Amino acid sequence: MSAKIKSIVHQANDQINEPKTFLKKIKEAETMALKSKNAIDFLRIYKAKALFYHYNKNFKASKPYIIKIKRLLPYCNDLIEQAHTYELLFVLEPFPRDESMKNLLMALKLYEEHGTLKDQIDVNYNLAVQYKRDKNWSAAIKHALLAAKVISLTHKKPGTKKFLDLFLLESYTELGDFENAREMLNKAKATFRKLSAENRNVLYRYLFFKNASNFYAKTKQLNEMAKMNAAVFASIDSVRKLDLSKLNDVLRIENELEMKKAELKRVTLEAELNESKIRAGQILIAFICFLLILSIAISIYLKRNSKKITAFNEALEKKNADLESMAAKLEEALKAKTQFLNVMTHELFTPINGIALISHNLRAEMGKSGFNQNLKLLEFSSNYLYRLLKNIVDAKSIEKKDSKLNVEKTNLKSFIRLVSKTAQIFLKTSTNKFEHQVDENIPVPLLVDSVKLSQILINLLNNANKFTSKGQIFLSVDLKTDTETRAEVLFKVIDTGIGIKAKSISYIFDKFSHESESIRRKYGGSGIGLYIVKHFLRLHNSKIAVHSRKGQKTTFSFSIWFDKVGASDAPRVELREKATGNILLVDDNQMNLVLTKRLLESNGFSCDTTESGLDALEILRKKNYDLILMDIMMPGLNGFETTKKMREENIKEPVIALTAIDIDQNKADFEQAKFAAVLTKPLIPDRFFKTIRATLTGQRNRS
Repeated sequence: MSAKIKSIVHQANDQINEPKTFLKKIKEAETMALKSKNAIDFLRIYKAKALFYHYNKNFKASKPYIIKIKRLLPYCNDLIEQAHTYELLFVLEPFPRDESMKNLLMALKLYEEHGTLKDQIDVNYNLAVQYKRDKNWSAAIKHALLAAKVISLTHKKPGTKKFLDLFLLESYTELGDFENAREMLNKAKATFRKLSAENRNVLYRYLFFKNASNFYAKTKQLNEMAKMNAAVFASIDSVRKLDLSKLNDVLRIENELEMKKAELKRVTLEAELNESKIRAGQILIAFICFLLILSIAISIYLKRNSKKITAFNEALEKKNADLESMAAKLEEALKAKTQFLNVMTHELFTPINGIALISHNLRAEMGKSGFNQNLKLLEFSSNYLYRLLKNIVDAKSIEKKDSKLNVEKTNLKSFIRLVSKTAQIFLKTSTNKFEHQVDENIPVPLLVDSVKLSQILINLLNNANKFTSKGQIFLSVDLKTDTETRAEVLFKVIDTGIGIKAKSISYIFDKFSHESESIRRKYGGSGIGLYIVKHFLRLHNSKIAVHSRKGQKTTFSFSIWFDKVGASDAPRVELREKATGNILLVDDNQMNLVLTKRLLESNGFSCDTTESGLDALEILRKKNYDLILMDIMMPGLNGFETTKKMREENIKEPVIALTAIDIDQNKADFEQAKFAAVLTKPLIPDRFFKTIRATLTGQRNRS
């Protein structure tokens, strides 16, 4: 039904200059949409109505439908329909400019990822015009070049290409890039000579002379500028003469047409009058006989039709109310999803926090090198598991592409060996042989986002292991390019598994995708690993290459540029006194209480513990502390509520939040609580004690 509704709305849009036909089609589409109850169907109808009223200059009537469009847009799962909607909102609401530009940029993003090249022409052209109005010449040039490139590739809208050359000539000239401006001038000259030979397109000639004159003025070529100025005035005169001659012809034709219309109307009226006189006598008696019956029939029809219209309007209002109710329920469902994710992340990250703290405490107590190496690997794996879960739970950051690289000084060779040892854990259960090779010429240290790079490599190695049986898996890391400030490193993951069909390579990096349904059933997997690889490489300005044949080996390769660490970036050694302080630890998890207390006491702090917010308040009424460490997800009073009651009772001790829930999705609650700091689990000891010391130092300085 949705396809039929879409077709009807398309037909209505073709008749936008015929109000009766348009409204009739839209009414038909609305009747069908009430049965389908599909949000996208209503979105298309509201878009058509908003454009209709906008086209007819009835902006007040258009406004309610614009509001409905914005309300329904988040529920539209058709990405091309989303792109069309953002592009339409740019037309319907050109102000404020910032919002209008956001709509255009969102439309371009969706077209680039999911649409055809042809869809990008108008969006890039409009963006170029907008940036030109803001005198942002670099951005204007960028989008004008994109529009020109798409026109060349698709051969669509070729007439726009010649005007884009003039647009780029003007923009490069204003930017001061005279070399590229001269190239555009030469292209425009070739087009100008062709049009001059055909004696057409006076407007193009005028714009050519105008922009060429500006170029010569900027480059101090005064003689050429004078020639172009003379040509500008001549072309204006040509346009004026052409318009005057055309105007005379048009006026003469219109006069003749009006005379013909008047003559035709007179003849038609005479014919109709004669025909009426002839037929009047024949139908007069029949008309009188049926007049009463006809009046009754019309009265009944109008009465019934009135009831139908009233019933239809009532049904439409009810369906609109139902739609709003559905939207409210959907919003509630989204809130429930957020709450569910908070609970699940808390339940998952809490035991991981225990793993990390156990490994740290044991390493502090044991001195054997082999034992320490195993604990280091355990700690690395727990940190990796935490970050992997966080990226899966925080899927919205990948969809919105608001993830950022968090680089730190890293010995890349040691890091790769640690990743390889982690990979060997899950490879031990397979029948495959794993080897790795690291180029010893790779400089150290480099600035690396070790979290995202480890996820990229582990996902690729896990993927290779899954599709290989009794074979070999090989990881190679080689220095590709070395400069004074940067190093380009080439990574390859090679396996001798089942291989990939050539036609499947284009979509195996899509979310939740597999090469085929049979492969999904046989080998399993969530289908998100390679999706994460693609997006994390995009953050590194890199792309992955795949070389494979079905039944033969497969090679995944990519290269990343890393910045080198300069002398000014070398880590500084800070001498600090051993910290002291009396701390109250509040956490409903007994394991976290024991391990965190042991960690604090081994570093010179005294620590009391309690398992609930209510007990914490009772303790704080009787005893003062230097610092409170507060878990967030607790039964009874949670961390937010406990902190709020502390402030209401004028308990002023600083509070550091310890949490495993998503901070971005609960940003308002964290800001309202005004914690001294927020630490995410699993706790990293160095960061943990650095935050505690900074908080205690600040508190003592204030007092």
